[in-house]
Amino acid sequence: MEKQSVVVQWEKRGEMKEKEKKVIIAGAGVMGASIAQVFAGSGYEVVLYDVKGDALAKGRELIHINQKAAKEEGYLTEAECEERLGRICFCESIECFQLADFVIEAIIEKRHIEVADYGCYNGETVDFPDIARKVCTSVTQGEAERGIMLCGSGVGAAIACNKVPGIRAACCHDIYTAHQCVEHDDVNVIALGADVVGGQAACDLIYRYLDSKFSGGEEFKRRISKLDQMDAEKQERNQ
Repeated sequence: MEKQSVVVQWEKRGEMKEKEKKVIIAGAGVMGASIAQVFAGSGYEVVLYDVKGDALAKGRELIHINQKAAKEEGYLTEAECEERLGRICFCESIECFQLADFVIEAIIEKRHIEVADYGCYNGETVDFPDIARKVCTSVTQGEAERGIMLCGSGVGAAIACNKVPGIRAACCHDIYTAHQCVEHDDVNVIALGADVVGGQAACDLIYRYLDSKFSGGEEFKRRISKLDQMDAEKQERNQ
């Protein structure tokens, strides 16, 4: 698989379950470090695990950089940053999984994929159109090949992304849609619902989406061309 760049947005939804207090994040890359921060900001005790010590060190560094940025931008106070950092520990031993109430696989970087994370960086509610704009701009400007949005249902995020010319976004909650939307419709952003699919299911959907390619069939090219024409007509009306 060729190297890809992907943008990801995570949004915390709902309340922490009492029985799920310790979360293991397997994979200390950009995605794993980002997920660790979201769970720590939501009150969970988090263990960020990676078999490679250098990857774990980079994950730790990224978390500190993001927390510092959140403090400087006024999203978090210094005390809140310290509290969140105190909930995250780092581990290279497989034995840490014995202590987990919940495990999330976040090893997408091992598939030669670069990830740019556009938030959110804490447990506070955010307006998905703001992050959708950042994600879609990254895709349309060629900084990323594909985009991934996560919100409660995925529906609002998909609607927001489809407001941006050049973006073809789909809400995906099943394996078939995850690959078919790329193969037939050349989708470049998918939206997942955190209240609809679980962590492992979300990873499976993302893998299928990223591994899929546009089929290039003439009927599909024709339909996409018509979609592009609809985009152009809308921009003309707005001028």
